[in-house]
Amino acid sequence: MDSIREELLKNPNFIYVGNPDMWDRLEWSSQGTSLEHLCTKYDASDESHSKVRGKAKGPSPKHVPAQLCIITTLSPSLFFLTADASWDSGKLGEFVDIRPSAIGVAPEDAQCAEDFENFYASLREHIQTKSAHALPQIKGVMKFTNEGDNPLHSLKFQHSNLFVPRGNTASEADIDFMEHWPVPKSHTDARNAFDEMKDRYLVNPILAYMNDSLIPPEKYKAELKGATVVMVFTLHRLSKSNQDTFWASISNIDVLESPPDDFFNVPSKRPAPQTNPFHLKKKGLSIGGKKSKTG
Repeated sequence: MDSIREELLKNPNFIYVGNPDMWDRLEWSSQGTSLEHLCTKYDASDESHSKVRGKAKGPSPKHVPAQLCIITTLSPSLFFLTADASWDSGKLGEFVDIRPSAIGVAPEDAQCAEDFENFYASLREHIQTKSAHALPQIKGVMKFTNEGDNPLHSLKFQHSNLFVPRGNTASEADIDFMEHWPVPKSHTDARNAFDEMKDRYLVNPILAYMNDSLIPPEKYKAELKGATVVMVFTLHRLSKSNQDTFWASISNIDVLESPPDDFFNVPSKRPAPQTNPFHLKKKGLSIGGKKSKTG
């Protein structure tokens, strides 16, 4: 795990949030709205000025959210990182707007666990400083727990925009992928809602990888629940008059250690996942895929 951590610290494509200096490299960008994104600090000297039609035009700030990463274990509690997020009609919101999510906790590795706790503490301090509201009015990425002898600190990661409008340029492959999106028939409410909207939308799958291969959606629960992963995410804030909401949006998940073979109390038979066309090597990160040891 040490070598993976060192690689993350050095990787220029990500900001490892276990690094205590991370906040010096980041700033919030709002583009004049109540929605803000945590971005890498903009340096105007990195871009040259240009002149168009005799008028000087300066560089425009980059509003692209920073890609943050942390090593975490995905808790079996409140695990909704599935094809239908366990949605039913009794829940708030429409099925088309679901945001599959999972709770990240500190991993077993001592150094990575220390990094996780350090990030949790620094994020809490940063959020309290950033927000105009007291803790009860701050919602989203982290749950503030009562400090005791063994407080459980956790972070919520969600996949935003699972479904997107189809438009007129959808390929047959995209349409077929949506048609066969594995919403279980046993989940009656979710299945009915999916069947009603599937002709108007496409699916934006969770980019979760095992051994540089994309995990198919029907295997999300088996491969991710209880796994130790590199979580790559972006951080956002929506400010309202009565509360602030901060959330962590998943970019990529790379499995480092699978759940123990006895995690679900059934034998594990793991078929080879499909070849991943977006594997993390293309982003300069090549890690993971180790089975955890049990017994």
